[in-house]
Amino acid sequence: MLGIKNRRRRQRTCQDLVCLFDSKCEIVHNQPHCTCRDVFCTIEEEQPMNVCASDGRTYRSKCEIKRQQCMKQYEIVLMYPGVCNGSLFSFAIDLVCFDFFLSIRY
Repeated sequence: MLGIKNRRRRQRTCQDLVCLFDSKCEIVHNQPHCTCRDVFCTIEEEQPMNVCASDGRTYRSKCEIKRQQCMKQYEIVLMYPGVCNGSLFSFAIDLVCFDFFLSIRY
């Protein structure tokens, strides 16, 4: 015998998980997961147009940003209409580094 005990772990439930951005908790394979089946978009949000978001990606509509935000479970903000030009991500990294610099300096 290897001395390994058969331990029963407490099953996690949807009470243990916080789902944001129109997601709902569902149990899948005995584990809670945030699912995004009910993301509501207005007609205006569904209008096709390229928009650049805070994650540096170009989306085809504001609704697509909402769906991605739901799936990723973090906030994604519309930055400006049009295709992302690549400098947004660089700017965000510079800002985070500057904030970190200030926090350790003072």
